[in-house]
Amino acid sequence: MFVNDKLAPVAEAIDLVLTEAREIRTIGPHFRIIHRFRAPRTECWPGEEVIAIFLVYRGHEYQLSLSPAPLLIADYLLRHSRFAQTASQIASGIRSDGFYAEHGRNAGRQRIKRIPRSAVREYIRRLHQALAMAASKAGLSIDPENILVVEQSVSNHAIYRWRGVVEIAHLDSAAATLQPHG
Repeated sequence: MFVNDKLAPVAEAIDLVLTEAREIRTIGPHFRIIHRFRAPRTECWPGEEVIAIFLVYRGHEYQLSLSPAPLLIADYLLRHSRFAQTASQIASGIRSDGFYAEHGRNAGRQRIKRIPRSAVREYIRRLHQALAMAASKAGLSIDPENILVVEQSVSNHAIYRWRGVVEIAHLDSAAATLQPHG
């Protein structure tokens, strides 16, 4: 057996790790958003509830430890990750979107009245903490500020953008099964 044959599995493992790292650097990690209480035959419709967001890494899920308001901001930023937005844009986007305005209504309650623009910065800080905790549990060495990016605009406003691959799944309460979105 040649030395190269003995090292082939090691080389393949290193190549896999480098490929994963390159993918995370360029497009961001994979996130799974879980919605529940959907109405029959609908997808991401007003009245549903965002119950959890997971960092998915190497086939395992690591839940972001978040209360309802940061969950909504994370859901909003992940679902609108194409655009960087100011705190005002995030607050008005959540306020004007029926999905968020009627959040949890299908369960007989509305959990969040509104998210003020002035609270967005604090929620972003908490999202960074939750990302750091989930990444640590996953053994993933990433800087949360490279995933949930905060930049200064030319008008000196902070703009926020979440980088990553997003998957939405629905938990049907009656069937207790996850249904992928799309």
